[in-house]
Amino acid sequence: MKAKLMGKLTSILLAFVLLMGYMPSFGAARAEDTVNTFTLTAGIKENADDSEEWLSGANTGLIDYNSSDLEIGWEKPAEADPLAQIIAVRFAELNIPKGARITGAYIQFTADIDKDAGASSKSANPFDIYICAEDTADSAPIQNVQYNISSRTKTTAYVSWYLNDGASRWTTPYQREAIQRTPDIAPLLQYIIDKDGWASGNAVCFLLSGSWNRTAASSEDAPDRSTGPSLCVTFEYAGNLDQAAPTGLSGTAPTSAANNDGSITGVTSAMEYKPMAAASWTACTGTAINGLAAGIYEVRYAARTGYNASPSTNVTVPPYAGYDAKDITLQPGSDETKMNFCWYSPSATTACCVQIAQKAAMTGSEFPAAAASSFTGTVTRSGGGSFNSNKVTVSGLQQNTEYVYRLGDGTNFSGVYSFRTDDLDDGYTAIFVGDPQIGCSNTTTDAAGWQNTLTKALGSFPEASFIISAGDQVETSTNETQYDGFFTPAALRSYPLVPVVGNHDNSALYKYHYNSPNESASYGTTNAGGDYWFTYGSSLYMVLNTNNQSSASHEAFIGEAIAAAGSGIKWKIVVMHHSIYSSASHSTDSDIAARRSGLYPVFDKYDIDVVLAGHDHCYTRTYQMLGGVAQQNQKYDTQSRVVNPTGTLYITSNSASGSKYYDFKAADTAYMAVRWQGYTPSYSKVTVTDETFTITTYRSDSNEVIDTYTIYKNEDFATAALKALAPYAILDSGRSLKYRVTVNNLKDADVIEGIVSIDDAKFQITDIQPLYTDSNSIFTANCDYANDGSHKKAYFSLAKVGGLGQAESLPLADITVKLVGEKTGSSICSLNMNLQALDMYKGDNTGNTSKLVYSEIEGGGTAESLVSALAGDINGDTVLNGADLSQALTYFALKRADSEQIWKDKGAWRTDYDCNGSIDVGDLTKTAMLIARLG
Repeated sequence: MKAKLMGKLTSILLAFVLLMGYMPSFGAARAEDTVNTFTLTAGIKENADDSEEWLSGANTGLIDYNSSDLEIGWEKPAEADPLAQIIAVRFAELNIPKGARITGAYIQFTADIDKDAGASSKSANPFDIYICAEDTADSAPIQNVQYNISSRTKTTAYVSWYLNDGASRWTTPYQREAIQRTPDIAPLLQYIIDKDGWASGNAVCFLLSGSWNRTAASSEDAPDRSTGPSLCVTFEYAGNLDQAAPTGLSGTAPTSAANNDGSITGVTSAMEYKPMAAASWTACTGTAINGLAAGIYEVRYAARTGYNASPSTNVTVPPYAGYDAKDITLQPGSDETKMNFCWYSPSATTACCVQIAQKAAMTGSEFPAAAASSFTGTVTRSGGGSFNSNKVTVSGLQQNTEYVYRLGDGTNFSGVYSFRTDDLDDGYTAIFVGDPQIGCSNTTTDAAGWQNTLTKALGSFPEASFIISAGDQVETSTNETQYDGFFTPAALRSYPLVPVVGNHDNSALYKYHYNSPNESASYGTTNAGGDYWFTYGSSLYMVLNTNNQSSASHEAFIGEAIAAAGSGIKWKIVVMHHSIYSSASHSTDSDIAARRSGLYPVFDKYDIDVVLAGHDHCYTRTYQMLGGVAQQNQKYDTQSRVVNPTGTLYITSNSASGSKYYDFKAADTAYMAVRWQGYTPSYSKVTVTDETFTITTYRSDSNEVIDTYTIYKNEDFATAALKALAPYAILDSGRSLKYRVTVNNLKDADVIEGIVSIDDAKFQITDIQPLYTDSNSIFTANCDYANDGSHKKAYFSLAKVGGLGQAESLPLADITVKLVGEKTGSSICSLNMNLQALDMYKGDNTGNTSKLVYSEIEGGGTAESLVSALAGDINGDTVLNGADLSQALTYFALKRADSEQIWKDKGAWRTDYDCNGSIDVGDLTKTAMLIARLG
């Protein structure tokens, strides 16, 4: 053992000697520069910054960055396979300048005693660890990718951490003292900051591996990361360090015409301020600067020993508004021609009014009162009693128009705000967010995170029509300060909000902050209000208060909302708080299971397209869901859009503010198409046209795309899918064609009725033969359905008491068609044979009504028909035959850049043969397969 220790000491000394070659000198410093000594303590910034990777066992190479502890060395030292691990601790945004001289550095850990295995199997000696640094000037974030830690390039030099006595064992829970510190790692850190590319603000990653065990708490162990590893550094530098500009500052307007009691909040005594363009600075003395007139102020961190003054941050103290309106909310009205307003005013106000005008009528910043329309509403004392809640609905809004508005009591008015309406002919965009939950961690911090997400979302997509928030706007439903934090973003005065009642919002105070359209007094009601709905373009939004767990109540509401919305609706969208298909902590809750079993049959019954929800603070997108089962067998077009899908899409949002996240749970993953937990705020962009619904989800910090998904509903495509696959035929004299009609995804229909027709005079329908031969079913057919003897249209039906059952594909009938009259030789005939309709009905329990059962329909030719979608005489010999196909395939084999245009110019296709919504190479390929099969 002594020899081993001496060998390690020799290695360490050699490493130190090597590293000393990188020690900076201050010889190049200016004579007037003072060498200052600085101390720095850097904690873990992100959950993944302290992570583990298994080096042995079944999980070799896997990364664990959600664990609340770090087993340094072996995870299970008392077992046969101790499960060796390598630990990465990454410290980001280090304010150490290039040229600094590191005089001391260590990593401070906190002891974490394993509660399951017990202290006896942990803190095992001899603790024999090698500490290296990642050999790079700026360490990249740790990712949940196999071998992401062990594959990093390590420094040749290392520091040994060797413990082998009882006094050095970690047996006191959450002890954070000298025995939890590493040896001095200054040489490793000096080597990194001396590398080319190092700059203040870069990141350093240290890697620890070896044998036996000490167990440390990770940054996830405490909400404020206080128990996580920290890097403690002392260094010398010839000059001053820079400071970052202040953040989190906010200006408050004066409260009277005296204009002398405005303020700036969020400052510290280390800052100073001055009016914009003033010469001198004034020191801040507390957490707020009071007694300010309206205007723009500069705030910065003051210079101090060893530090330069920071860049300044500009803060606006707004002017006195004349009418004190706060917590202003715009909400979509019952349709796009209306806008609902709600705001708080002092309790002394007795009337409320919104004045609105087109922005084009403004001159400068003056509100155009002469051109404005006025709308009055209701004033109600808020639940807290300190304010009045004002609610007004504005009507008569025009599309694609900018408006300005002000709030008041009819005599006194607020400042001027604005919003814009959409041109809905091209669809619209909305922003979808989840659970801001202001006040969950800290009201100021959460409000800043919420502000940042809206700034990033609306800065990226300013064309958004409104913002959908999936509930839990605040942490405590009766806390007005948290509501103030939620309404801090100025964007909420210009973008309508679609709020949902979350479990943290469920008090009467919620009703005083929002003005919901078409709110039900009977369905989904709690003390926070009831379900509500509105239309926007061709979309119907139904917002459910799922704190009320009565599925029957929500079902009645949805039925009435759909009936009231009318027949022009193409998208039915439900928004609610409690996600019934999520992937984190709430996914296995009993109340969620109860909501799931009660609600998904309602959504199935009313063919809901999309359900947007929150509650679980973790992003999840399901497959299309029907009957509680994932419908994975869907059609996709060439743009990866799911076409006319079966079932409902469910989306669960993550946190919009970063106030709270939940870890993945081992829930039923059969319904999960995508799930993501990046422990950073996110938002989704929803884009809706008459034919498409697209939702794309982004990280709020980087705007990186997390997931995207598009539903494509095209009535023309659905009609095309009903057509027979072969409108062109090559026939010999007297030969007939036979077409098979098949229904896909049959769902217990009682009756199926079909109509086929021919629009070409050369053909007639001669026979319809049933293919469903159940003895309890009845099949009827009539080839003279047109009633004129032409046999151009035929009718058939299939019925069975008790239902036809379920089937992925059910052949119904073969329909025989032949040429009219005698022909000699071969004929090229254009056959336009259509399956005009195929309706399926299922009777309800009373037998009094029927419901259309949606199924996808296909028509197909048999081998007997010798058909193809080939319509062009490609080789120019005036005959349409297999030679044309050969020529087309020759073009295909060439793969020329212009080959597709050549095929189209020569008439190679006339039919969307593969039913993907466009005529393209796939149709030629399908044709070739058919010809090959028919010989």
